[in-house]
Order: sequence, then structure tokens, then C-alpha cells
Amino acid sequence: MNKKLLSFCSIIICLLSFSIFTFASEFKMSDGSLIKGELKEESIKVKASLGVGVVNLNPKDITSIVGGEKVEIRLRDGSLIKGEIVGNALKLKAAFGEFIIDPKLLVKFEATTTIAETTTTVKPGPAAPAPEPVKEEKPVKEEVAIKGDSPDSKTFDLPSNTIWQAVLSALNGMGEKTDKVLKESGQITTESREYTDAKALSTGGFGPGQIKYGLQMFVISLTEGKTKVNLNVSFKKKKMKLLSEDTEFPEGLKYLRAVFYERLEKVITP
Repeated sequence: MNKKLLSFCSIIICLLSFSIFTFASEFKMSDGSLIKGELKEESIKVKASLGVGVVNLNPKDITSIVGGEKVEIRLRDGSLIKGEIVGNALKLKAAFGEFIIDPKLLVKFEATTTIAETTTTVKPGPAAPAPEPVKEEKPVKEEVAIKGDSPDSKTFDLPSNTIWQAVLSALNGMGEKTDKVLKESGQITTESREYTDAKALSTGGFGPGQIKYGLQMFVISLTEGKTKVNLNVSFKKKKMKLLSEDTEFPEGLKYLRAVFYERLEKVITP
């Protein structure tokens, strides 16, 4: 037999013997084309429309993106982020390599990555032993809701209406003034104000009057009567009169996070 034909047959047999990774997710573009792939595993920065600054998103947390001048990004916890992608670029991984697309040219992306497996025929072996009785465990959804909390989120065993009112009360106790209250989407945004905690300012290398911040809350209704609260904080550093820029301020974030959730807990359990 021809050596080239033998080599080709060997390649085919190898491919049949291993798992083949396929992309089920699709990027639908404005020109009608479809790109099968997934988002590259890099943080995506979005300048939110509600004035809370730049939000860093993990691609693994994104379930869908509606493109355009202003994108709409849906997260796995039910949150909806609207705004502009910083840099106007989305990095993709496809079967033919990695590349960048303009989010303005994207119609929609749905995240559903799967692995398809094809194997060669295997002779049947001895019958497998009968499975042992499955031990009763707690519902998966409840465990995921609790373990899924991050430093910026907490899950409560109370209905969303109760938590919604508690969040508003906690913000009022902190002296925060609400800017936008959108109950149908579970979002609360506070007015931008000067950050005054002297200890955190000195630790972060800032002085009085140099930093302003704004808060954004997401009150998300979960299954089994539970409710999740997400807290986003944006910081802006003053440059000149009427000018400011987004900045990182870990000490300020840590302080505001602790104050807010402490007050929220006191409202819920006086």
C-alpha cells in the first residue's frame, strides 16, 4: 500500500481515538456571518451606563452579549450590565485561532461551550456491578447559592422584596443618596460623593478631597425564596477642576464593602 495512504489512515485512526473539542457558542455578526468560538479568558472592562465607573468582568461569568454602540451583558447570577466595552474590542478564541472583533459589529453572543467525544469501537467487557444506593444530599441549587458568594456579594434566605427594602434602608443609614432606583431590574445606584475615611485614604496614598465614589447594587431573586445582593463600587480621582479619572482603591473598596454589609445585616436582624 502507498506510504502516504498509510500515513493518512493513521491520522484518521488517531483522531477517532481521542476527544474532539468543538465550539457550540456562536457570535452573530452584523454582516450576517456566524463565528463559532468563545471569549478569551481575559478580564473584560465595561464602562457602565449608570455612572458607576469601569466594571471588570470574568468571561466565565458571561452568558450573553448583545452588541452595538452600547452593549448589554448578562451574567450567570442574573445581573445585566449596560455600557461600553473599554477599548472597543472583544478577544475571541475560535477553531482557526485567536482574533479581535469590534463589539459594535456584534449582534449577539450566547455562551454554550460543549465537548463532543467520538471513540473507536470497543469490545464489551464484563458487566459493571450494581450501583450503590445514592445518599440523600442537600439540593444543589441551595449549595451553589451559598458557595457562589464573592466578597462583593451575599445571599440571604429571604424574599427579594424584603431584601430590596433592607438595602434602601442600609444605604440611607450610611448617608447615601440614591440616584437611580430600578426595581424591575433590581438595580440601585447612589449619587457620587467624596470619600472621607482618613485611614483608608492615607493607606491608599490619597489625601482629603482627592477621591469620589459611587455605589451600585443588584438585588437578584434566586430559587427557593433566596435573594442575592451584589455590590459594585467605582472610584474617581480628581485631576483638575471638572475633570476626573477612574482609579483603583482597594482599601476604600474593602471599607465600603464592610460598612454596607454590616448595616444590611443589622437592618435584616436588628
